[in-house]
Amino acid sequence: MGHFRAVPDTLAQARLRTIVGVGIPLDAIEGKMKLNRDKSIKDRLRVIAALEERGGENGMAIADVIRSQPDILVAIAG
Repeated sequence: MGHFRAVPDTLAQARLRTIVGVGIPLDAIEGKMKLNRDKSIKDRLRVIAALEERGGENGMAIADVIRSQPDILVAIAG
C-alpha cells in the first residue's frame, strides 16, 4: 500500500474507478493438511516427540493429527 501513495492522484483515481468487486457464494471450503507427509516416518516421529516435549494445546493437537496418519499408526503399532 505504501507504493500506492507514490502514484499521482489523477492516475490513482482513474485506476480506482476500474476496480470491480465480485461476490462468489460458497457452499463449502475444503483444505488439505500434509503435516510432514513428505518426510520419513522416523522424522515425523521426532516431530511428534518435539511437539509433545514443547507442550501447549496447539502443539499437542498437531502431534495428535500427525500420529493419526495411517503409516504412522502402523509404525507405532508394529
